[in-house]
Amino acid sequence: MLGTFGDIVFEVSDERVKTFDGYNRQGQARYASHEVLGRKPILEYLGAALDQVSFSMKLNAGLGVNPVEELAKLRKMLNGGQAARLVIGGKPQGEDKWVLESLSETYDYLDNKGNVIVATVNLTLKEYIDKRSSA
Repeated sequence: MLGTFGDIVFEVSDERVKTFDGYNRQGQARYASHEVLGRKPILEYLGAALDQVSFSMKLNAGLGVNPVEELAKLRKMLNGGQAARLVIGGKPQGEDKWVLESLSETYDYLDNKGNVIVATVNLTLKEYIDKRSSA
């Protein structure tokens, strides 16, 4: 197993291949801008913004994955606001959980009966800070 995000398991085995491509993590700083008469504004550092992670996954029935079932799990996470740990290579990505902020899906290949054989999904996760633990 390469990693997990909630009920989604990234793995490579002799029965199944479900991995991701194009992992990108982005962080930002937050600043307030204070206007000063006759001078440039003064920036005040407020703290770190929430990190974002994005990647794509190829869901291929020929590699032991049921694209329709996996897409249903992802939609459930998106629509339910479920926060989960993101673990890659046995290492948690950050100290906090993540939520699925956006999901786009493309049906790459359907058989002659309309069954999804290959789908590509693009995911964007956002760091989730539990308000009970941030005080």
